[in-house]
Amino acid sequence: MIVIPNPVDVDRMRPPGQADRQAARGHLGFSDEDVVFVFVALGHFERKGLPLLLDALRKVEDERAHLLVVGGQTDLVNHYRKKANGLGVGNRVRFVGMQTDVRPFLHASDVFVLPSAYETFALVALEAAAAGLPLLVTSLHGVEDYVRQGRNGFVVEREPAAVADGLAKFLAMPPTERAAVGQMARQDASRYRADAFVDAWRTLYAEKGSGRSDP
Repeated sequence: MIVIPNPVDVDRMRPPGQADRQAARGHLGFSDEDVVFVFVALGHFERKGLPLLLDALRKVEDERAHLLVVGGQTDLVNHYRKKANGLGVGNRVRFVGMQTDVRPFLHASDVFVLPSAYETFALVALEAAAAGLPLLVTSLHGVEDYVRQGRNGFVVEREPAAVADGLAKFLAMPPTERAAVGQMARQDASRYRADAFVDAWRTLYAEKGSGRSDP
């Protein structure tokens, strides 16, 4: 079996300069000291793991930990805003709803989190890596093969205590170390560039056209 992953526009996801990043964080109400974990999903928050993530955040007492939730229609967002308030973490969760461009929100964040139950291919996780964010994910098809434990992120069990432990690991890192993990994530994401995707298909067509078949 030959696997050719979907491509990521690494150049488009390039992180901004420090001034632009600080401006984006300030616009969202985050300070330089805050550690912002970003969760991105069009919907299906239950399957994507937002309830689990809110529960994990509740277990993390460090007030620097903030969660930025990107995506979701109004009714869904309002439901989870109430849920966050009920868990006592509403002051540390920022909902921004559906967005046509997620880049400014990724660029304002420190770590990408996706404790999903199932993904066909979590392209947004690789886009986050290309944006220079370390990854904190559960075991997901296409992503667990990409994450190098401790180098560009962490794969954790899909339960609140394990996710909370992952959040705590990033909170314990000095900002320079956390940024270095993000740089490694971006570097590793480069193998998913569009030109590599095209080359992989050309190679496959050439091999099939020549009659070559691997065992």
